[in-house]
Amino acid sequence: MSLSTTISATGISAPPFQTILSNLVSKYQVIFPTAYLGNDSADYQLLSLFSAAINDNNNSTIMAYNSYSPTYAQGTGLSSQVKINGLRRKVPSNSTVVVTVVGQAGTPISNGVVSDVLGNNWNLAPFTIPLSGTIDVLATAQQPGSILIQPGAIKTIQTPTRGFQTVTNSYTSTPGLPVESDAVLRSRQNASTSYPSQSITPAIKAAVLACPGVLEAQIYENDEDYVDTDGLISGAPGLKGHSIAVVTRGGDPNSILLSIASRKSPGCGTWGSYSQFMIEQGVMVKLSYFEATAVPITAVLTIQAKQGYNSSYGQAALSSLNDYINSMLIGNSLEYNDCIGAVVSPYFKTLGLTLNGGTVDIPIDFNKYAFSTSSSISLVVV
Repeated sequence: MSLSTTISATGISAPPFQTILSNLVSKYQVIFPTAYLGNDSADYQLLSLFSAAINDNNNSTIMAYNSYSPTYAQGTGLSSQVKINGLRRKVPSNSTVVVTVVGQAGTPISNGVVSDVLGNNWNLAPFTIPLSGTIDVLATAQQPGSILIQPGAIKTIQTPTRGFQTVTNSYTSTPGLPVESDAVLRSRQNASTSYPSQSITPAIKAAVLACPGVLEAQIYENDEDYVDTDGLISGAPGLKGHSIAVVTRGGDPNSILLSIASRKSPGCGTWGSYSQFMIEQGVMVKLSYFEATAVPITAVLTIQAKQGYNSSYGQAALSSLNDYINSMLIGNSLEYNDCIGAVVSPYFKTLGLTLNGGTVDIPIDFNKYAFSTSSSISLVVV
């Protein structure tokens, strides 16, 4: 029997640790038949060390072998493999929000910093207060990643300046993106193989997913001659006939529109909240797409502890619920019963769960997505 890794037509494999140890013990007894090899013997402990070294080496070999496939590669190995598809792992981005500044006309602000009620600091783009005394300015979070704040959350000026009087936000922030996970990168790598496909819609989606900053994309298509008023045909109510609606989470608008323009067929219209005129096959056309907006989800989980329960099980349930909510794709409604199923545990009894204050499914429009944070999900133990 081989104690090392074996490569066959079915892939790579290796014997488990206990099999390796049993094999070494049996061979040792052939050489030294009178030796005592109980678990407490020095010789048995030495053979265990040898077995652990062989097992660790086998596992390293298996990981190295699997790293040559995007299906199994992890971390930096996966980042290297997807380069053959022209892809790179996406770096984290910062959340943004439009704020309204009030102050004395003519006051220049070059390094303004404001903060929200959660303690996050936001850098303001350079601006000068106009004659009207008010101006909308783009604020970028100092901390990368996803930060969702509601209107009115930004109130504090961290860099007091003469003429800079008040600041507030009338809009919900656009959450930034975390470092791209292995699962998302694998999905994007799989989609990238659709670039040369004969079907135009998958090719457009694959190209949009490859754009910098795009975390997710959905495409709705109406191939009929009339407006899809109820969304039964395309899933996007209001989509005109012979048109598509591209919906993305994150991404550079110019890159997204260029990807759509270079792959959509002539005469196919586009629909969305963001529009720009571009040259398509030598003709000036208007292209549009949707930037998906977040639907904030708050949840309260009420449980009754059973024997053996400790606080770690409750926190694990909250984490599972948070992960499940954020796993919803664009346009996917949040099913109440599925959320209940995400928190099942033998260590407690679920007494109740509220989602946004209710106990029913939460519908999500085609151009929106469910979003929650650890701070928006709470636990009540009775």
